[in-house]
Amino acid sequence: MPLVFLDYYLPDMNAVPLFEELIKAQPKTKVIINSVAGKDEAGINYLIQHGAYRYLQKPLSFENIKEMMDEFEKERATST
Repeated sequence: MPLVFLDYYLPDMNAVPLFEELIKAQPKTKVIINSVAGKDEAGINYLIQHGAYRYLQKPLSFENIKEMMDEFEKERATST
């Protein structure tokens, strides 16, 4: 099961079109959105509603990433 960390604000666009293409090409991909913006931002809210695996607000901390990766590993272990 692929796992992708995707920053919401990209140099020439936001993450919405890329997220949609990723999910279309690999529906089982788990996409973690990260951004300085909060969950209430319309685009981030859209991604959450349309299947983003998780959302992490910047600045990212090692503890948050480790906790999320531990959850991901548990889910992956139980789904096989």
